[in-house]
Amino acid sequence: MDRVVEALIASIAALETVLQQHQDDRSAGNALEEISYHLGEMGPAERREFDAAIERVATRWEADDPDRGHGDWIRRLPGQLGLR
Repeated sequence: MDRVVEALIASIAALETVLQQHQDDRSAGNALEEISYHLGEMGPAERREFDAAIERVATRWEADDPDRGHGDWIRRLPGQLGLR
């Protein structure tokens, strides 16, 4: 699950970069909405597993580079995607 979450994080980061550079890019916004929709379909057990993986990945990224704030950004993702 951690590798899936890391791939998802990389995708979200890339889409957010596109949106920051090209605010009118509808495809990037639509892709983020699609990700949110599918993650919102998780059941309670899947959600617990996803939340645990988010925390593990955030902790690992913080340990690798504590000054960049990646851990906090990763922990905020579920809320930014409307999952909390």
